[in-house]
Amino acid sequence: MRIAHALSLLLAVIAVVLIAGCSGGGGGTPQDTSNGVITNNTTLQQITYTPPATRQAYSVYAYFTNVMDSAQMVSATFHYDTGSGKWTLDYSPTSTQFNGNASGNYNMQVWVIFSDNSEQTLQVGSPVLIENLSVSNSGGPPPPPWQ
Repeated sequence: MRIAHALSLLLAVIAVVLIAGCSGGGGGTPQDTSNGVITNNTTLQQITYTPPATRQAYSVYAYFTNVMDSAQMVSATFHYDTGSGKWTLDYSPTSTQFNGNASGNYNMQVWVIFSDNSEQTLQVGSPVLIENLSVSNSGGPPPPPWQ
């Protein structure tokens, strides 16, 4: 009888531990924001890059890779807004920030070069899916030649 009671108590403790470990929500690994934060406003078709408070960005650019054909890639260069201290990229069909043509779904990866180390390019966050990207020979500047 004591063994049955001890086993039931042990099972109750294990159940409590499992429930406590599974609750709390969130799940997953938090995004690394040490190189800044990317915000995608799909309504305005605009990406905003906010640099970390401790560093000043020198250049911010992105590569867009077609999800169906990884060999199809276009690049874009962000513009700096002195008022907000943020960098923006317009990905609407009238954008002039792209270097090349794109139509379809693309994974965007943002890169930053900080003023205190212009030799090193750093990735910002994880790739972001941009659905129905449509830019046509917008003639924007190419990104820096390093990645």
